[in-house]
Amino acid sequence: MVDDETDRKMYHLLQKELQKAGYHQYEISSFALPHYEGKHNKKYWTQKDYLGLGLGASSNIGLKRFDNVDNFIAYFQAIDAGQLPIAADSVMELSLEEKEQEYIILNMRLIEGLSIEEVNRKFGIDFLKKYDYAVQKHL
Repeated sequence: MVDDETDRKMYHLLQKELQKAGYHQYEISSFALPHYEGKHNKKYWTQKDYLGLGLGASSNIGLKRFDNVDNFIAYFQAIDAGQLPIAADSVMELSLEEKEQEYIILNMRLIEGLSIEEVNRKFGIDFLKKYDYAVQKHL
């Protein structure tokens, strides 16, 4: 492990060298050549719905998250029985408040940052009013 100052210097050197090589940073820990950004991660950070197909695949639909079973036999037994092969212990339903807070945190990973207007529209809130204390604290 390196100290914080060395870590920051290494990170800034990496940013500079990748930029010289034609890469751009599109999230806090990802760089890519133009038009080659990882689209799947961006779906996670922006909470877009996705349906995972196959053994152990994960899905996120609305407020629900779940995984398919990861056992080959159990997976195909469920399908043969006309059932969804969802692992019962993996089903999780987030509250709207949890989804909102997660959305805010995850969007902070993106270089473009958080759109207050988008948060207000998506969750029906006044972000600056609701999170005034946090905003003022970090100005």
